[in-house]
Amino acid sequence: MPLKGARIVPKGDKPRYQDRDVWEKSSDIVTYNLYENEWDDLVSEGLTHIFNNDKDLFEKRKEVAKCKKEMTEEINEITETTEGVDETTLLDL
Repeated sequence: MPLKGARIVPKGDKPRYQDRDVWEKSSDIVTYNLYENEWDDLVSEGLTHIFNNDKDLFEKRKEVAKCKKEMTEEINEITETTEGVDETTLLDL
């Protein structure tokens, strides 16, 4: 099964002083978030070595990544709702 959330970032134009042969042989970059995928997807893509072939380690890190994402979303929401409110008003709440 292909990785979820994979996207291709084009390599762009050749930098002025880069060797043409090197630039022509380089490829676009494929990016993805491992934690948006399942262990079986990593197995099929040969990526389990990133987690020392330890499914439990992957699952723990995936849960931490999920919590971090949720906390970031909550912080962003709070920041948006309190924008323009001065500190003393917030401290009184």
